[in-house]
Amino acid sequence: MLVKFFQHGAVKKGQKGHSGGGGAVKNYLLGKNFDKGEIREGATLFRGDPNETTSIINGIGRQSYYKSGVLSFTNSDSRKLDNDQLNEIIDSFEATMFANLDPDQYSGYWVKHTDKDRTELHFVYAEEELKSGYALPVYYAKVDKPLVDSWKDLTNDKYNLDDPNAPDHKRERIVTKGFELK
Repeated sequence: MLVKFFQHGAVKKGQKGHSGGGGAVKNYLLGKNFDKGEIREGATLFRGDPNETTSIINGIGRQSYYKSGVLSFTNSDSRKLDNDQLNEIIDSFEATMFANLDPDQYSGYWVKHTDKDRTELHFVYAEEELKSGYALPVYYAKVDKPLVDSWKDLTNDKYNLDDPNAPDHKRERIVTKGFELK
């Protein structure tokens, strides 16, 4: 399993205002016609309420308003994991990312994509603590990357999943002619 956080969900430096971008991520993950009852091919709403989370995201006036990412599984791992195990993985992820918070203190949703010959669990979380209205930074790379990497390693070990850091997954580097090291 691979864990990746995306850069979307914040107002870029130098820009003013708020883009209301919760709808854009929802449209990408679930399809443009999700609100009309149609869902993107290969996508399944796996957990959460995307309309509620989008509404919260669109109401945030701070620079950072949502965090999104993906848990991506290899083809072989996708075949051996059932929905109960995927729910266990999500529970464990949320317990790690939202330690000491109750589920009613944060809002997010998960979308399962199976259109790339593997399972991808996409997540979106509003960066607001719901009871206080204060900012809730879901993932700050400088601080949280070691925590997420440790969680990923433990989860890969627990479920015997393919490890993207294993030596047999390293890509061979090819040096372009004329750029050899001297």
